[in-house]
Amino acid sequence: MSLDQQFRKAVSSPLDTLSAEDLKPIALAVWHEDYAPNLNDMELHELQRAGYVVDRLMRFNCVSNDRKRELMGLVKDVKETLPQESLKILVSQNVEPLARKWNLSEDISRAIQALLPYQTRHYNHV
Repeated sequence: MSLDQQFRKAVSSPLDTLSAEDLKPIALAVWHEDYAPNLNDMELHELQRAGYVVDRLMRFNCVSNDRKRELMGLVKDVKETLPQESLKILVSQNVEPLARKWNLSEDISRAIQALLPYQTRHYNHV
């Protein structure tokens, strides 16, 4: 399965059901391989999840400033694509603030915890 297929599969279901193993190839690719997912032809809720996942992963220190700027452009494009009302609905307070900004009632905080050892700039991903 290609990385884009893995990404689509990840954002097609509630994010709080993702395991660290589901998220790992995506996170490693964003952090260490300059991966940016193809977000074409996604449904609204998938696009919201996708924007949030990219937004969340690009915030780690292992992502260079140049790379963050690239990914910020992708996130900005997603936000501009979404209807404004989709980002204004109140959601659960039981999710991290960034997920709430994306109007999601789920987040990847549980899965991301197991991946923290891989986000260092010194991680050898070969």
